[in-house]
Amino acid sequence: MRLLAGAVLLLLLVLTGCGDGRLSKPDFVAKATEVCTRADSERAALPQPAAADPKQLADYLGATIDSAARQVAALRGLKPPKSDQATLDGIYRQVDQQIAVGRDAVGKLRAGDVPGATAAVRGASRRTVDKAFDDYGLRVCGTGSRP
Repeated sequence: MRLLAGAVLLLLLVLTGCGDGRLSKPDFVAKATEVCTRADSERAALPQPAAADPKQLADYLGATIDSAARQVAALRGLKPPKSDQATLDGIYRQVDQQIAVGRDAVGKLRAGDVPGATAAVRGASRRTVDKAFDDYGLRVCGTGSRP
């Protein structure tokens, strides 16, 4: 009888979503911190551009943006607690917006439009995203990622 009750309980747990691969918040934060630490190291290894060379600036900014896109894709691949999913999706959307602004600036730099690139990124600020990551407990993904 106990074996049957145990089997029924296990079946109920599986059917109700326990074991759906979602991480606890501490486990999610630990794995996300690893993702962000790797991305920070990747970006830190990029050669610094000459400030007056639009092509070098475009290459550097493009590589930085590509790294950020891989970072957010890796974060999206993690399964946070269900109760946190909407919060994190909102943060990821903010990152996506910044990536789009950055890609626009890269295009302008490649076209030689330095004033246009500067104007494109002038209104974009990482502070909102950094604060959102910090507030969630992902300081390494937020302000902790700044040199």
